[in-house]
Amino acid sequence: MATVREIDAFVTELAPSCLSEDWDNDGVMLCGNPDGIVKRAVVCLEVGIDAVKYAEETGANLIITHHPFIFRAMKNVKGEKYTELQLLMKNDISVLSYHTRYDKSKGGVNDILAESLGLSDICSCGEFLRVGELDDEMSGEDFAEYLRTKLGCGIMKAYFEKDTKIKKVAVCGGAGKEFLAQVQGLAEAYVSADFSHETFREARAYGVAVFDAGHYFTENPAAKKLKELLKENFADVAFDFYDVKSPFFTI
Repeated sequence: MATVREIDAFVTELAPSCLSEDWDNDGVMLCGNPDGIVKRAVVCLEVGIDAVKYAEETGANLIITHHPFIFRAMKNVKGEKYTELQLLMKNDISVLSYHTRYDKSKGGVNDILAESLGLSDICSCGEFLRVGELDDEMSGEDFAEYLRTKLGCGIMKAYFEKDTKIKKVAVCGGAGKEFLAQVQGLAEAYVSADFSHETFREARAYGVAVFDAGHYFTENPAAKKLKELLKENFADVAFDFYDVKSPFFTI
């Protein structure tokens, strides 16, 4: 039977801790006994009260996430975080999180996003960026519809010229506005999330079409993939995927 320690070691081999950003906090978030047997585990994008309740209801004793359960130092524990911790500890549920190391790693968040968009000839352009090619050249409007189909992201923020033709696409799952300058000259379009007002102004200056497809939509495919990888490698553990859904909706 697999232990928390063994599952952590497996994911750490896929996404080594040396890849984590200095400001990041990931790895073992909560664990009473690293050598405890894992019978059922829940994989999801992030820990929330619904995910914790789902783990409790299904009898899982491990939750594995992309977003860190504990990201910044906590000066107090109250409200929903208190309830989450209370339920986790009451049910002896450990939490493992793999954040920027899983973004950067081969076969991680950004590779999976590129693959989810059906890109070919995918290459790494820096630690986070991936660049690949579409099968067919598309207009900005057609590419936006293509993204909606592939990611299920619905309404998105975008900038492109009317005569934009897109063949090469750069991607970065989650908040990737800081990498926009690197895309110039590498691709006609950039897909990421959490773009600011200035991001769109810069994109116009760079001549790059940009599509903010949403943080959740650009990273959730990687959480699903991680569940499949774990299932393939730990046959004696029941792995469930819990879809946390986007934390907001558009009206």
